[in-house]
Amino acid sequence: MAKSTAKQHKKTRQGPRKSVSRKNAPTAVAQKARKDSTSSTPKQATKSNQILALLQRPAGATLKALVAATGWQAHSVRGFISGQLVKKMGLRLKSFRRDGERVYLVMRRKPA
Repeated sequence: MAKSTAKQHKKTRQGPRKSVSRKNAPTAVAQKARKDSTSSTPKQATKSNQILALLQRPAGATLKALVAATGWQAHSVRGFISGQLVKKMGLRLKSFRRDGERVYLVMRRKPA
């Protein structure tokens, strides 16, 4: 005897596709202006770049300095260092305590 299940399977329906009206579509002039403005401006200082600059100093950077520079919480800075810099970018970091504060310093790239 087959058991009846309480789960109901919903059938998916696809509605009519909506097309972008020409009125709302970006014009070629607007697209070119957007492309030109982004290529000629210098790259903005991102939080990632700020952290890298601080870590590449000869003395390194304290966790408090990194938190102050980015406005992130301490666990977010540590997660960024672990995930982005070490795992994705392959940077080697030295972590040590100086005067009771955690200090991070970029050493060199990991060998591939």
